Amino acid sequence: MKKDIEEELMVSVSIYKCKKVKRLIVEGLEGSYIDEFNHLEAYCNELRKSNPGSDVSLELSKEALNNGKRVFSRLYLCFNAAKTGWKAGCKLIIGVDGTFLKGNAHGIMLMATGLDANDGLYPIVVGIT
Repeated sequence: MKKDIEEELMVSVSIYKCKKVKRLIVEGLEGSYIDEFNHLEAYCNELRKSNPGSDVSLELSKEALNNGKRVFSRLYLCFNAAKTGWKAGCKLIIGVDGTFLKGNAHGIMLMATGLDANDGLYPIVVGIT
């Protein structure tokens, strides 16, 4: 970072200043990351209205709710178009895979996928916990 600043802006900066700026940027990103979870409930409500037939389930932590906080626990999402598309044009095979979420968002993301007519993956359901 120090080298890039000195080369592009032709300004001499210390390592301390670079670390301080990096920390401020990361803190700003984490703040926006936390704000996005606050919009998740509104997003799910909008999906229910705009995509009838879709399955949307958002669960908040019961422990946090008892303490007066709203903390994300689980999300299940299956769009109606994905359900009907899988039933209408995909092979009747479902594969399930998952991955661990790293970084600020710890948890597990699971996906159920099918195979389309070209043997390509067809996403059906997403679950995050």
